[in-house]
Amino acid sequence: MQLKKCPVHGYIIRDDCGKARSAPPPRFSPEDKYGKYRRMAKKQG
Repeated sequence: MQLKKCPVHGYIIRDDCGKARSAPPPRFSPEDKYGKYRRMAKKQG
């Protein structure tokens, strides 16, 4: 199984969507200097 990203369904594992492309999720970095602001913006809206 391989993680894929479909423009219609988002992240998927199944192979039945023809438009899905191989796309690993973004990396998490504990040293992300803008993570605090991104989370605050997401909460607001």
